[in-house]
Amino acid sequence: MHRRGFTLLEVMAVVVLLGLMAAATAWSLADQARSSSRGQVVAQLANADAMARRAAARTRLPCVLKYDLEHQRVWRALIDATREEVSHSLELPTGFRIERMVLQAPSAQVTADISQMPQEAGVVPYSTRGRSPTYAVHLTFPGPSVAGDGGQALEGSSVWLVFSGLTGQMTLVNDDNELNKLLETLATGPDAD
Repeated sequence: MHRRGFTLLEVMAVVVLLGLMAAATAWSLADQARSSSRGQVVAQLANADAMARRAAARTRLPCVLKYDLEHQRVWRALIDATREEVSHSLELPTGFRIERMVLQAPSAQVTADISQMPQEAGVVPYSTRGRSPTYAVHLTFPGPSVAGDGGQALEGSSVWLVFSGLTGQMTLVNDDNELNKLLETLATGPDAD
């Protein structure tokens, strides 16, 4: 019986098919990883806000969340009469950037507790009750559009994260016009006094 081996053409065809399958799998996994990392960064920023609110309410000390746009870091600091205690720093992964931050004028309800605190750019002050002015953070990220966690879309290459001052609820907004409408609503809604 004569054994017939594989021809060079057949071997090359199998190698090409395996290469195409590997490339398709890698591309699919890269999209999933990109989507996951976007969702994780959004979740980390939401967590930073929530933890600042809890720390201020728990310690009964004013607190600030600082967005360092130059070094792409976010950190929380408790403030007492003599010093500022920095804790819980978050550095954004490569490719992610906080481009802008918009802080609304605080309502009278919040101002009563935080009026002595500095109102510098990139700083969100929290009262001893865990409340802050409503604010928004413009986050840019690498890669094409994908859907984010929780059913909210992370369209394009950027998204606004809007934090309600009274409740801390975060909303994702995809463009500046949507952001302006939402901030107007929050300024005249339950956040306002």
